[in-house]
Amino acid sequence: MRYSIRRLRRRLPEAKIALGCWLADVDAAMLRETAKSDVVATTLRDAVKLCLDAARESAATTDAKAPKANVDAA
Repeated sequence: MRYSIRRLRRRLPEAKIALGCWLADVDAAMLRETAKSDVVATTLRDAVKLCLDAARESAATTDAKAPKANVDAA
């Protein structure tokens, strides 16, 4: 896992890397540190939540950076 994540970081330095590990008795914080990923999901539900949160964050950032329309009052 660590090797794959390291290769992904070289190719996509701006990407946020999520690691999915569907084992019931895994310490997510320890796995994240060991594998050097940004986030870890231990269930499919957690993975979906992480993806939705990232999409909302990205949309909010994109909206904030979008140029404002210049509307003249007539």
